[in-house]
Amino acid sequence: MKKRVGLIDFGSNTFHLIIAEITTSQWQVIFHQRDYVFLAQTGITHIADEAMNRGLKAVKNFHSICTQHQVDEILAVGTAALRTADNSNEFTSMIRQEYGIHTRVIDGEKEANYIYQGMGIACPDFKKNALFMDIGGGSTEFIITHSDKKVFQVSLPIGLGVLKNAIPFSDPVTREEIHQFNEFLDKHAAIISLAIHEQAPKTLIGGSGTFDVLAEALTGEVFDAANCSSIEPGQVRRYITDRLYTTTNERLEDPSIPDKRVPLIIHAFLLIIWLMDHHQFQQVAFSKYALKEGFIQEYYEQWLKEQ
Repeated sequence: MKKRVGLIDFGSNTFHLIIAEITTSQWQVIFHQRDYVFLAQTGITHIADEAMNRGLKAVKNFHSICTQHQVDEILAVGTAALRTADNSNEFTSMIRQEYGIHTRVIDGEKEANYIYQGMGIACPDFKKNALFMDIGGGSTEFIITHSDKKVFQVSLPIGLGVLKNAIPFSDPVTREEIHQFNEFLDKHAAIISLAIHEQAPKTLIGGSGTFDVLAEALTGEVFDAANCSSIEPGQVRRYITDRLYTTTNERLEDPSIPDKRVPLIIHAFLLIIWLMDHHQFQQVAFSKYALKEGFIQEYYEQWLKEQ
């Protein structure tokens, strides 16, 4: 028995499509594509017309790809922007009517569960005492494990689109703006700094977005060949510090930073540094898997029960 499934992840910044082939013995991703849609470009309370149009264009392309790959079923999951925007139903209704795709909009708790499951599959050697982190456009998820048990998780509305709108930066960022940014996090993310202090995770495991950029830049060949790679925290800090005060044009010329990541990456860098300033991790691991793969794993387990 074999089935081919497409999963569209409607992220607040990026839309992802993965196509997985599932059998009674395993599931395997055979195709992956991302489109930078930036639904949360003007915030997560309302999807702007331009962002809506970019999203619909991406879905049209993804649907065509699924048809080409003879996908049996297309699944869709929506996160922060779609659960918060006052016009998200307009978007999900249009893709349901046009393509028959039903979107499952999940809450932050469920999103964190999928992220934990996906990262745990990719990085089994590091997941026992770790802080899992996924920086999104509308929210950022944190999960802490101790002795291989999940002891804490939270989804906070501090995604990159939210942070950029709350604390816009000059070009390049100024020290005063960094101070304001850190004060904002001290107020709005105090719960995670307290949890880290109490649980003392050994490893920071990051997945998706900016962590993919760091993984490619710092562990390139290893990350290309495996689902998980790791380095010393000092290497992450040095890479970020070297780029913190760069201009937009300088980042556009940096081969390690994809052009579409340039506008938001300083906010992401500072969020990671803020976290590392609150706790001395022994290592940083990069996971190729996150929400999408956790979602597929749950789907796969249910599919197996029905066979």
